[in-house]
Amino acid sequence: PGTTASIDFVSPAGTQYWVVVDGLGESTGSYQIRVQVQPFTNFLYFPEGYANDNIREFLSITNPNNVSATYSVYLRYESGSQLESFLGTTTIPANSRGGLTIVDGASYITPGVLRDTPYAIVLESDQPLGATLAHYDFGNAIGDSLTSTTSPTWYFPRVERNPGAVQDYILLYNPNNFEITVTLTAFKDGSEVSLVRTFGALRRGGFSINDITEFPIGSFGVRLSAVASSPSNNSAFIGIVGSMSHYTPGGDAGWATLGDPAGGSKVGVITNIAQSTKVNSDITFFNPNDVAITVTLTGTYVREDLPQFGRSIEIAAKGQAIVTAASLGLVADQP
Repeated sequence: PGTTASIDFVSPAGTQYWVVVDGLGESTGSYQIRVQVQPFTNFLYFPEGYANDNIREFLSITNPNNVSATYSVYLRYESGSQLESFLGTTTIPANSRGGLTIVDGASYITPGVLRDTPYAIVLESDQPLGATLAHYDFGNAIGDSLTSTTSPTWYFPRVERNPGAVQDYILLYNPNNFEITVTLTAFKDGSEVSLVRTFGALRRGGFSINDITEFPIGSFGVRLSAVASSPSNNSAFIGIVGSMSHYTPGGDAGWATLGDPAGGSKVGVITNIAQSTKVNSDITFFNPNDVAITVTLTGTYVREDLPQFGRSIEIAAKGQAIVTAASLGLVADQP
């Protein structure tokens, strides 16, 4: 949309091009030319990573391209004298799936991986790839896709502090070659509390929510933001990667998710919600704005003979709203 003309082509190395713009008829005025090229190195990140005899962790990688791709995997540690472990370089054929086992409990660990030291996973490749992490810990199975997105700010609609009942972690990776200053802010019932820490270059970092005594008990929205610690690095700062991991004792429920780097959206789709004696569904909204908002939910059952349902929800500025499937009055056992 908004593009008058465009062209795609493959360019051999070392080739020079010119763009000649000529108006049609009497057309005049200013214009913009945008050139998008594939980077020499593609990056994918995920901040959650840990290895010991009680954890299993698997990295799945897909190559959707019509050419083979070569990728390298690095683990960047949160602390210690060793910055990273290099797990090797591999070529994956075109339109194929690959991957590696990082740790499989006490039975296997990839050579070079440090035990009991938190890390971020960094995948570098010469072609765009997709990757997901599966992480099994605390009796829970969690995971998410790796991302190429970096941002100075990440939002999390639902974070919980409830010692003994849940274990929530906000994790980050600093892809910059310099130290950063990170602010973690919790929003609940019209009040906010912040915690500030610094993290080194190319380091993984994180916050154990239960250990932050300044944060409220219960569920709340969170903003994770970062800046270069030294103003001299402001122009080079490319942002961070932020994720959240949620565990419950006994493995009742667990998940990992990347934060929202965009600060929300006015329109969204929830693909599945249901209510039964065996299934409970929650929808959590967080309003990062300085004014109250109204959210309108409209739902459609898979069964065409069931009526649509809807609900309007008022959310205060910097507020959170949790909507349960039961509160929506859903028909039991009907997605």
